[in-house]
Amino acid sequence: MIKKIFICALMALTACASPPKKRQAMLEADVPKQWQAVDNADAFQENAWWQSFGDAALDSIVNEALVTNYNLKIAAALLKAAEAQAKIAGASLYPNVNLSGSGSKVKQNFSGSAFEGVIGGDSPLGGGGSDEVPSFTTKNVGVSRGARWELD
Repeated sequence: MIKKIFICALMALTACASPPKKRQAMLEADVPKQWQAVDNADAFQENAWWQSFGDAALDSIVNEALVTNYNLKIAAALLKAAEAQAKIAGASLYPNVNLSGSGSKVKQNFSGSAFEGVIGGDSPLGGGGSDEVPSFTTKNVGVSRGARWELD
């Protein structure tokens, strides 16, 4: 019992503790009193702004980071995926129209039936005894269309 009380008291005391205060590092940098605009607008390139410093080491570091930094590649891919998802989410704002068609042709022969040899010939009921196998053909054609627009 005393052990449980001691553990509870220890947890209560540590829960109220505050983290140690951070010391700020004193950085010395020469900051100009007033900023000046660049006269030559071509010196600043939108896609390669770091080249305006004229430092070959910086150029190689940035180029290496762009080539080997998979986090940037993943972020770019996620950005493209998010853009595609936004397009998909906005797709329901527009009407959805669809059209489909189908067709079939079926020929059925009556070979081996009771009508074989009876139907045919010149008579409307047959009886000519021709060698033709009685058959009939069915043609089905269908078209369907639809439109849907969800109004929110």
